[in-house]
Amino acid sequence: MSNKNKPKFNIGIYASSSGEQSYLNSSYQSFCRRIAYMLKKDPVITIITTDSDLEEIIKTIDLLIIPGGADVDPRLYDEKPSTDCGRINVQFEYLDSFFKPNWVLQGKPTIGICRGMQTLNVMFEGSLFQHIIGHDQSADDLGRSQLVQFVNYFNEHATFCQEIEKQAGIESKTLVTRILKVNSFHHQAVKRLGKNLTSVAWTRKKDACPTVQDEFNIFDTFYVTDKDSKDVKEVKTNLVIEAFVHTEFPCFGVQWHPEDFNCEIIQSLIETVIIPALKPAKLQNS
Repeated sequence: MSNKNKPKFNIGIYASSSGEQSYLNSSYQSFCRRIAYMLKKDPVITIITTDSDLEEIIKTIDLLIIPGGADVDPRLYDEKPSTDCGRINVQFEYLDSFFKPNWVLQGKPTIGICRGMQTLNVMFEGSLFQHIIGHDQSADDLGRSQLVQFVNYFNEHATFCQEIEKQAGIESKTLVTRILKVNSFHHQAVKRLGKNLTSVAWTRKKDACPTVQDEFNIFDTFYVTDKDSKDVKEVKTNLVIEAFVHTEFPCFGVQWHPEDFNCEIIQSLIETVIIPALKPAKLQNS
C-alpha cells in the first residue's frame, strides 16, 4: 500500500495500443515498481501513448523507459528495409520522434529495453543489423523467464564487477568480467554503435549467423582443442552487443528483457548510471 508521506518516483513508459485501449503488461509494471523501490520511493507509472499530453509528461516524469516492440524503421539510419526486416510500430516511432529531442538528447534519465535499446542506438546516430539468427528463443517455444544466453558484463564503475581480497589487513580490488545468463527475444542488433555509447555487455554470435561482421562489431578470441589432432587452436568470433551505456548521459540500453526475471546486471546499471544522475532532492525521503 502506498504511503501518502513517502516520496514518489514517476516512471514514464511507452504503452501498446489496440483500438481505443492502451495496455502495459504486468511484467513491465513490476519492473517499474522494482526501480522505485530501489530508491525507497513509491512508484508512479505514467503510461505513454500517442494520445498522451507529451509536453506535460516531460515535466512530470523522473525516468523514461522505452520498452520492447516491433522493429526500428531502417530509414532512420539511412538504410532501405531488407526483406527480413519486420513490421514497424508507427506509434512507437512517433513517440521516439518526440522524446529524442525533448528528453533523450537533453540528457535525461532513460532506459531502453530490446527495441528500446535499438532505437536509442539509432537516436545517437548508430545503425542496426536488420536481421540476425539464433537470438530469439520464442522460435523454440521457450518461456520469457527461461535464461538461455550467456552474456559478459563489464562495468568499471560497478561494485558488481569488483572482487575484493584482504591480505594482512589490506584490501585490494580487482575488476572482473561477470558472466550471467539472460533471456533473448530479438532478431535485430546493434551494428554501428552510436556516438558516446560504450558496450558493457556482449555475447558471441551464433556460428550459423552470416550477418554480424568484423567491420562493425567487437570480436573475441578463445581457444579450442581440435578433436582429432588435440592441438589447441585460436578462434576469433564476432560479438553481439547486448548492453551499452552513454558516456555522458544517464542512459543505458539492454538487448534482453529484464522485466521477466531478477536481473543483477540491471540493478548494477541502475546503481551506476541512473541513481547518480538524479537530483539530491529526488533521493531524499522527505
